[in-house]
Amino acid sequence: MVKQGQVEKILITEPTSEEIAQSQALEAQRLHESEIRMKLAMFAKELELEKKRRSLLKNI
Repeated sequence: MVKQGQVEKILITEPTSEEIAQSQALEAQRLHESEIRMKLAMFAKELELEKKRRSLLKNI
């Protein structure tokens, strides 16, 4: 516990190889999730277009 008037020493270290690996794994997972969201959004747009196309064909 730091008392008033004292300065707390903070040791700054380089990340360990394990921390770097965890960070890289998280970044890869985020990228993968982002790609999945993008593909789902594209699929949803294609589905909407197909619904509109079929609706127009029914009206002919």
